[in-house]
Amino acid sequence: MSARWPQLMKRRTLAEYLDISEAAVERQVIAGTLPTPVTFAGRAHWRKDQVDAALAGLSGDDVPEYRRKLQAKYGKAA
Repeated sequence: MSARWPQLMKRRTLAEYLDISEAAVERQVIAGTLPTPVTFAGRAHWRKDQVDAALAGLSGDDVPEYRRKLQAKYGKAA
């Protein structure tokens, strides 16, 4: 575990982790780009592993199997 980034992050910490504003965090959650928070100790927290998975999906690092097959057949543009 990273000493800097905890496994559960409050909105302010998550905003810092993503280098965006707290309002932008809320907008991204509403848009479905970021996962919804969990309640821990009566406060909203985001799980770092879920946030990282959401970011991997945005960057294309998490390519679904069907997409890999298409890319193998037709190239990266598929």
